[in-house]
This record gives sequence, structure tokens and C-alpha cells, in this order.
Amino acid sequence: MRSSGATGIGAAFFEVMAAVGYFCALAVLLVVWQPGRYGWGFFVHVLMAVAFAGTLFAPHLSGRRIRAPLSAPEILLFLIFAYLIFNTAHSQIPVAVLERFPFVLDGLFAFYIGAVIFSRRHEAVIPLFFLFIIGVYILSLHYGNSDIWMPPGDAPALYRGEKMSAAVFADYPIWGCGYGVLPQLVFKYLIMPDRYPPVFRNSYALLLAEMGSVGIILCLGFLGAMVIIIKRKREKVLAGGKKVRAWFFYAAVLLLLFLLAGGLASPVMAAPAGIVIFLPICGMLTGMTGGDEVSDTAPLRRQSYGASATAGQRRLNRTGRPFFIGVSTILALILLLEAVPLISERLAHYGNIAEIGTTTYGRRLNLASRLMPCNAEYHRRYAQHLRALCSVAKDMERRRPPTKTMALALLIDLAYHRALRWNPYSVGIYMEYGHFLDLTHDRKGLVSLMERAKKNCPGSLEVRLFLCRGYIDLGQRKAALDELDDLRAFYPLDYPTHLRIGRYYADLGARGASQYSYLLAEQALRPPP
Repeated sequence: MRSSGATGIGAAFFEVMAAVGYFCALAVLLVVWQPGRYGWGFFVHVLMAVAFAGTLFAPHLSGRRIRAPLSAPEILLFLIFAYLIFNTAHSQIPVAVLERFPFVLDGLFAFYIGAVIFSRRHEAVIPLFFLFIIGVYILSLHYGNSDIWMPPGDAPALYRGEKMSAAVFADYPIWGCGYGVLPQLVFKYLIMPDRYPPVFRNSYALLLAEMGSVGIILCLGFLGAMVIIIKRKREKVLAGGKKVRAWFFYAAVLLLLFLLAGGLASPVMAAPAGIVIFLPICGMLTGMTGGDEVSDTAPLRRQSYGASATAGQRRLNRTGRPFFIGVSTILALILLLEAVPLISERLAHYGNIAEIGTTTYGRRLNLASRLMPCNAEYHRRYAQHLRALCSVAKDMERRRPPTKTMALALLIDLAYHRALRWNPYSVGIYMEYGHFLDLTHDRKGLVSLMERAKKNCPGSLEVRLFLCRGYIDLGQRKAALDELDDLRAFYPLDYPTHLRIGRYYADLGARGASQYSYLLAEQALRPPP
């Protein structure tokens, strides 16, 4: 009896561990995590893995049959996950999709947790869901990441977001631009988004632009499967004869519909937080029936408590240790893969600018770029590191031939090219590389780079001005004048920009246009009536 009692206590412990791990992961995800915060993201993955492990260990200890994840919604979730892996090849910025992969896997874990643990304890979990979401919503508005509920913005900002989402879907209707990539394409589709940022509030417009038609069809298939599951489970719940259980079932359905409706006015359903909130509720509805336990334990109901505990103890004695070791090993390997972005970010991070140019930092950057070769930021930092080395080499040119400086310059070019290969829509990389070419007096290379930047990021004012300056330096007067005319006609300009344009016109000999630009600059300084 001691062994069976210890088994029951162990099963209860793992059930509690699964629930606590899930809600802690959800709290971190809703309040603290934001894109690019790899440390908090990995903490979420660890908590979800712990919760998933507890979901597997609890039925094993209690002698119940472990649920096979082969329901129709789960199969469709696996297909969505596989599609996102395939979609990486068609993504415009692959690293953004790779950052979201672990959260989709967390969603698969969350669905299973809901189907196994939460469905058995729905009387406690469903009210806890309502209270938890309300509490975290209030906390996030004051202290945390509130953008997933209602990002701030006026009507023009909302219009720009809708316009951009429609334009991206028109360009990538089949595969989409990549899950999580849309906000990084703002300079391609909007004018001066750094000054007039768009707001993306409609989750489904976001998903349509990012996942394309194929991804949306899979998501609609999942929702259709859930509708069928809810209809069937409703009949079983009503057949159980307990009104309280029926009320809890309808409360879970109501929460699900509330989240789906909230996706129309907020980006929560397109964010990782929406996945981790939505899918366990779906799993809970999938596992709920009119009986006291989930359907996969029906054969055990005919057994007495003592017989069940004895069978569980026999099973534990026979397969307990290999099962625990196997599950723990697999989850540890998954966490190791999920830790790669965090490890590479720690390697590429520098606490003091004096570290740039040192041998140790160069080795760390090399290792980081090998771990995450598709991360453009690491190649950019490596180029910055090489530029620091290049400045040191120039100081030593008096005593050595300039071959080392030339070799470093070639490596810098290569690093910037790699960065732009993996993120061709980064204005910062274009501008930084352009300044390097300007310092090395490579005017043709600068103009060629800025023309490429203009093609990929036409909404950047700085890129257009830099291109104009390159045309002036090359003596291409007509191209420079056309660029200035386009800027003045279509871009909302301020006082310093009008001054720069006026100076460029003066350099080109267009005195009338220069005087007019200076006049516009003076008008920009006057307060509105």
C-alpha cells in the first residue's frame, strides 16, 4: 500500500507541476517576453517542456494509458508546424521564422497538456483561465508588454497597417512572407515608417500576409476540426447528466470564442502568446466528456482503486525508469536546439564597445555566426569588428605594407554582403555599409548599393538622400535632380531635411530649387496658426 500511495502522490505531483509550469510560462510570455529577448523566450520553452514532461509522467505513474496525440486537430497542428518549417525556405527573413518555431512547438505541448491534464481538472482550470487572463491583462497594461492586447496607434496608423498587410499578401499570396516577418518589411511598403509607424491589430490579416493561402487553409482546417470535436463532445457532456459539467463546457467554448473574436481587434492570435493561450483550451475541450475522466481511461473505470494502483505499480516497476529517461532525454535535446539562438546571442553580445576589435570577440562572433548563419545581425557585428581591426591596421601602415588593410577591407565587404543576403530589408545595414564605402572612396560601389537599398527599402528617406549624395559625387546631375524632385514631391519633410535638399540643389547649380527648399525649411519652423 505504501508503494501504491507513493505512486498516487507522484502522479498528483506531476499534474500540479504541469499546471504550474504552464501558467508560469504563460505569465512570462504575456508580460516579459518580446521579439529578440532570447533569454526570456528560452525560459518559456523550459517551463513548457517541464509542463509537457509532467503531463506524460502523471498518467504513467497512475497506471493510465498514455494518450496518443492522433486526434484530427493534433494532426492538423503537426501539418501546420511542418508547413512553417517548409515556409522558412520561402521566407524573406528566415531568422524571424526560426525565432517563432519553438513557440509553435510550445503550442503543440500546450494542446496535449489541455487534453490530458486540464480536461480532467476542468472545474478548476477553466475559472483559473478566466482569472489568470484578466489578471495578466491588467498587469501587462501597467507593467508589461501590452502591445499584444491593443497596440497604440491612431486611425492613420491602423490604415497603414491594413494597407501594408494587403500589399504583402498580394506579393506573396501562396506561401506568405514568413511567420513573424511582416513588421520587418515596413520600409519596403511604407513611406518613412520610422516616423509614421504602422499598427497591425487584425490577427487574421497578419497571419494571411505571413503564412499565405496554404497556411490559412491549414489553420481553417484546424478550426473546422475543432467545431466537429466540440459538437461531438457537447453530446457526451450532456449525456453525462450533470449540469455543472455542462456549464463548465460552455464556459470553455465561450472563452475560445472570446479569443477568436479578440483577434479581429488585436494581434494576440498572431502572437506566440495567442498560441499558448488558445491551444490548451482547444485541447481541454477535446479531452472533456460526460464522465469523470477522459475517454482513454474508460477500461480502467471497471477496476477498483486497489487493482488500478497495483497495475500502475507493476507498470512503473517494469517500464518506469526507461520511460522517464527516454522522455527526459528527448526533451533535453529539444531544449538544446531551442537554446541555440540564446547561446549565439550571448556569444555575439558585447558589454563594452572596447571589446569590438579584440581577438576574443572575433572568435565569439565566428562561433555565433556558425551557430546561426542566417542571422544578419551577427554578420553585421562581424563587419563592425573587422572595421575596428582595419582602423588599427591603418595606424600601423607606416611600418608595414598595406596588404593587411586591403585584406580586411575585402572581408568587411564579404561580411556586409552576407548580412544583406539574409536580411535585404534592413536600412541600418545598408546605411552602415554605405558609410564604409564612402570612407574608402568607392563611389560606384556606394551608388550601386544605395540603388539596391532604394529598390528593397524605397520608404527610407535616409537611403534616398544618401543615393542623391552618391549621384552628386559621381557627377550624375540629372539622376541627382530627379531623386531630389521625387523626395520633395512625395515625402513629408521637416526643417533639417529641407535644408539638406536645398544644399544638394545648390551643389547641383539649381539655385531656384535651392531657394525654394530653404523657404520650405523656414515655413516648417513656423508654428501652425
